[in-house]
Amino acid sequence: MVNEDILPVIEKKLSKILRNMQSPKANTSKELHEVILWLRGDRSIESHRLFWKFMQYLYEQVGNDSENMQNFKDRLFVNIGITKVIYKSNTHVMLQPESIAFFNCSQKRFMEIFDQVKIFAKEKLNIIFEDWYLYYNGNEGLI
Repeated sequence: MVNEDILPVIEKKLSKILRNMQSPKANTSKELHEVILWLRGDRSIESHRLFWKFMQYLYEQVGNDSENMQNFKDRLFVNIGITKVIYKSNTHVMLQPESIAFFNCSQKRFMEIFDQVKIFAKEKLNIIFEDWYLYYNGNEGLI
């Protein structure tokens, strides 16, 4: 269910996209992307950056030199169970880490994933997010 307060905003954005589509030089993909993000629930760039900084810290603590940050994140997601099932055939099933890209993941789902990572870090790696955050942020407090 869409909040009725945002319907006029969405209607205005969609009208602009439709008007621009009539021009052969128009690039409406950015505007359409904004509408889709609006409908999905705006993502916070700050929480996204904080997630990657925390992932960098985890990688520095327990990662290995043979993998990059993305592979480390993917392996962590599979270990935690943050995956989607991909069917390759009737007999072959593959687990793929969920995407946290802005276009593929709502803010609500992103925060659920971030919480799962924090719990895993605490229970399996003995790394407490709040302690890391206070250290990282210079004792300025949590968000």
